[in-house]
Amino acid sequence: QLFALALINPLQLFKITAVFNIRQNLELLGPAGIYAIRTYGSQLLPLLIGLLTLWVILPFLAAIQLFKRKGVL
Repeated sequence: QLFALALINPLQLFKITAVFNIRQNLELLGPAGIYAIRTYGSQLLPLLIGLLTLWVILPFLAAIQLFKRKGVL
């Protein structure tokens, strides 16, 4: 649960991704990091990058829809 909550926050998600890229393990983050490594293994980095990408794309698409509805675009 703790790791899932961390993935909801884009700043925390970026921090986890950065630490994982630098150290290739998340023991630095404590129990949540160890859980993530054991649960997701080699799929952790693609998962983190995919979630970061969603944090960019989804708000962008929502903004486009809002601007179209308001007649700005």
